[in-house]
Amino acid sequence: KSPFDLSGGEKRRVAIAGVRASEAPCIVFDEPTAMLDPTARRNVLELIRFLNKEAHITTILITHHMDEAIRAKRIVVMEKGKAILDGKPKEIFTRIDEIKRLGLEIPSIMDLAYRLFKNGKLSRYDVFNIEEFNLLCRDEGLVCKEGYFNENDSGMKESETKKTENKSVRDNNVKDNNDILNIEVLRLDNV
Repeated sequence: KSPFDLSGGEKRRVAIAGVRASEAPCIVFDEPTAMLDPTARRNVLELIRFLNKEAHITTILITHHMDEAIRAKRIVVMEKGKAILDGKPKEIFTRIDEIKRLGLEIPSIMDLAYRLFKNGKLSRYDVFNIEEFNLLCRDEGLVCKEGYFNENDSGMKESETKKTENKSVRDNNVKDNNDILNIEVLRLDNV
């Protein structure tokens, strides 16, 4: 295949392979998923995770996508060239007011949990993946009526949620936080 016929994601993977061939102990990725479609974005992130976890290469990911940052072991938030927040994802993203003041988004799954928390539907919002969200909803007896939530929702309506005993939320569409834009939630008794 001609290099001119490669997609954006394929070009990025070729570039990563070239850097990998140099056997560098550390690789800095500067916005590696910018302007990629969701599939290419997922592939590039999986490759970066592989390099870190399996090939034991230190990876530094510079990103404005908080759904990517949430997977890091450590997050450093920079403002005007200075580190202003430094810690584990749970330490950083539970400081929602400070994150928003900095003009950053919170990760999508945490945003959904936060909106439910603000509307009195959940007792906490510190969830970092769909599994944690489902467990929290199950433990608190929250069931969402069949429908979709998306990150553009301004808030939850009372008619969208109800409390019930021994029910849980099931997600059929979300593979990881990159797919959180539309979450289909169904009552388990309807599945």
